[in-house]
Amino acid sequence: MQSPLRYSDAVYDALAARAISPTAILERAKTSTLAAKLCAREEDLLFDDTYCHEGHAVYLGVEDGAAVMFMSHYLVSMAYTDAVKGDLSGKNDWAEHSLTLRDPSGRHAGGDKYTLHAIPDAAARPTFSDSATAYYRTLGDNDVVLVYFPIANDTYFGMNVVASLGIEDPTVFVTEKIAGATSLFDQDFVLVSRAAFDEFKSAAKSKGSIDPGTIKVAAVLVAAYYVLPALGIETVGGGIAGVLGDVVSGSASGLWADALPVGIQLAGTLLLDNGKVDFLGEDGKRAARMLLAVMPGPATVEGKTIERFLSGFRATSLQSVSFDGGVLLLDPAGKLNVNYELIAQGLARLDTSNADALARFPEFAQAAQAALDQGRGFAKTWESDSAYAQAVAKLSR
Repeated sequence: MQSPLRYSDAVYDALAARAISPTAILERAKTSTLAAKLCAREEDLLFDDTYCHEGHAVYLGVEDGAAVMFMSHYLVSMAYTDAVKGDLSGKNDWAEHSLTLRDPSGRHAGGDKYTLHAIPDAAARPTFSDSATAYYRTLGDNDVVLVYFPIANDTYFGMNVVASLGIEDPTVFVTEKIAGATSLFDQDFVLVSRAAFDEFKSAAKSKGSIDPGTIKVAAVLVAAYYVLPALGIETVGGGIAGVLGDVVSGSASGLWADALPVGIQLAGTLLLDNGKVDFLGEDGKRAARMLLAVMPGPATVEGKTIERFLSGFRATSLQSVSFDGGVLLLDPAGKLNVNYELIAQGLARLDTSNADALARFPEFAQAAQAALDQGRGFAKTWESDSAYAQAVAKLSR
């Protein structure tokens, strides 16, 4: 940016975090999620019993020719909770476990069945002897495992049905995330899914359908691997998981982004006559959108000043987040929000008509009020516009 003034540094992370679309993240996560069903026979002296757990597997990516799935330990080993009461001999004897994966859409309804074996050495890579055996890697006592399937391509069993999340080296990625989540104040903690925790508490037999919330885990992985780094956010203070939970439960409301962030570069004449910003998307296609919460400047000195300000970002890789009513333009490397800067510097007026956008991003109204109070840029001439000044004052309270 050419101007030495920067006002959005202090609010960048909060703005960017609220620009994330939980709905879009969940939809992306679902495309990489498979239905999983674990069944195992418990051998008794008189009669054997079969128990099943159901949930989901997240297709993380391909590693050394194997498809790597993120799953709950609860879904690969009955012995993890071992909550079934012992038989007459006083212990649980589990026979071979079988795991069935299937496409939740029903296009591959029969599924594919595997026998499961634990990887004994934490550093070892699975070696497949046949196409019906899968191996799982435990991560300490946590209710998290990585399961390796003998699939050599990036689609579900050779079909273009379930695509992976495309995470490179998923073993390292997940292991590091788990390690960072299980140590606090020099104390070690264990991550346990709600399903496993409930069974620990009840110590009751379970034959029903159980979902440890793996789709939500997949969504958090999408956010952690793609969205947060793209926006330059290191942490969201637990907020993303909570918001995702609201979306899953249907309790979320308000203005949400239409899609995931998209990398763009400003192009052409920058500011078109209709006030829209001209840019090139990652696909090389040209597009023009209004800036969210920003009133387009008139075709006079104000518009020219806005265009000159935007020209400072011609060589910058920006992230565009689309909303109903316009886009947010974010510079992750510089921790700068273009919309906020235009308003805070008094170069563009606040669009006071977009109530939904201003409810989601109250910082814009606060920036507009600060520009008026301090007479920044053109704002010193807008004070005479009593209707605008009163609208901003009301919104900024």
